[in-house]
Amino acid sequence: MITSKDVADGEMMLTPKHNGVPFVMENKAASIRFDGFFVDISSALIVKLNDKRLNSGTEDYFTVGDSMDISFSLCDRFYFFKSQVTTVIKEPTLLVGLSCPEKIEEYERRRADRVDCKLPCKIILKNNKIKAIVTNISNSGCKCELYESSLIDKASMHFFYEDNCSVNVLVPVKGTANEQSFNGKLRYFKESDNSYEVGVEFCFANAEEIAALETIVNIA
Repeated sequence: MITSKDVADGEMMLTPKHNGVPFVMENKAASIRFDGFFVDISSALIVKLNDKRLNSGTEDYFTVGDSMDISFSLCDRFYFFKSQVTTVIKEPTLLVGLSCPEKIEEYERRRADRVDCKLPCKIILKNNKIKAIVTNISNSGCKCELYESSLIDKASMHFFYEDNCSVNVLVPVKGTANEQSFNGKLRYFKESDNSYEVGVEFCFANAEEIAALETIVNIA
């Protein structure tokens, strides 16, 4: 089990203890990202990816030499490194080999323009409507705390987060009875003894949605 001692200040190193740690891998040149987890850090850096696109067998997403950006979190601290694809194993299951990072950098995940707030909202998740509170929000996304009365829905939220599910966040428009809907994807889930938090990355369809969000952020 990984503890806070494993992420103490100093140079971060990947070891076999980190096998199973989830991450996000992004090929910025191709504008594509995948979720996965480390499966072998002993003799090489091998990863397994979670994505339905990879089960279709209709497209090759990885080529040896592709540059990748890897980000992951441990004990509420966030890390990033650059790597390259060294091997692609397609059978019996898709595994991707990566070059070992020269340096792993810690970074601040929270954006400087994010505003703390307490806005009641509803999260629509595959026809489930979950009550929550937006605790901070920016032009790129928001963090929500789920109501204690939504325990069953929280379990569903965790399941769908693993599936990287699309969601809608309904935020009330101040001074009116209306709600503004924002499309997004679940990018973060945190469970503690007495609270559940989720992070949503917004996906804007038009300039009107961006303007509406900026208004909410400015008055939050």
